[in-house]
Amino acid sequence: MSVAEHAAPGTGGAIPPPAADKEVVKVNAYERSLTLNSQLVPLFPYSGPGDLVACGVTMRGRPDEEFGQFFHENSQEEVAYTFGSNLAMCPPGYLIVAPRFHGVNSFLKEPHNPDAYLFQVIVQRQTEADAGPEEQREGIHIRCPECQEFLLQHVFSADPTRPQDHGGQEGDRYPAFPTVYEAVQAVDRFNGDEDIRTCGKCGHVSPPFPAATWGWHNYVRLHRAINSGRTEILAMAGRLAPAEAAS
Repeated sequence: MSVAEHAAPGTGGAIPPPAADKEVVKVNAYERSLTLNSQLVPLFPYSGPGDLVACGVTMRGRPDEEFGQFFHENSQEEVAYTFGSNLAMCPPGYLIVAPRFHGVNSFLKEPHNPDAYLFQVIVQRQTEADAGPEEQREGIHIRCPECQEFLLQHVFSADPTRPQDHGGQEGDRYPAFPTVYEAVQAVDRFNGDEDIRTCGKCGHVSPPFPAATWGWHNYVRLHRAINSGRTEILAMAGRLAPAEAAS
């Protein structure tokens, strides 16, 4: 067995100090994931250039709901670690580097059994600020369940320097995670057009993708509300400060 060591040029293998504009924080992955409103939500407030973005994913069997399946394409490798599971395809402690094109479903052996669950943290490294927009590309794809023909191929730039491409507005403190934002765009296209859901190869008409099970729309709606609320209260503070100084 050979061991390959990788270090940034000129660092001597040392971990560089944290960026001055990013406070060092730590979270308990279990506690933090209790409050997540969607699948694949960053556990830390950083998802910009060069960041290692750790996202929580918690699946649990649902007796009356479906998870469906889609395919995720990513120019950057993802590392997934299983923090706990039962009746799932990934045992506790399981570590995997996902292929750059991979299928995504609940990964539960019994997806309708409420005793089945899977809790993972998936980490993706964002490209650096000087990288080209083509260097971080992703895709959300949906295939025909009968013949595996592609029904939808939603490819996008996940360039972390352009949050405005993923629902961001000027003044936002917290950018939306591009994968989740674009997943909403993809399934809205798929669910809103029966022609897309009709396979041109075998004629099978797929049902709408069960997006509610994944919670992506919750994340996008709350992302906009939280950033708008922060902008509003900062503006209010700015208006009150001159009045207080004058008094």
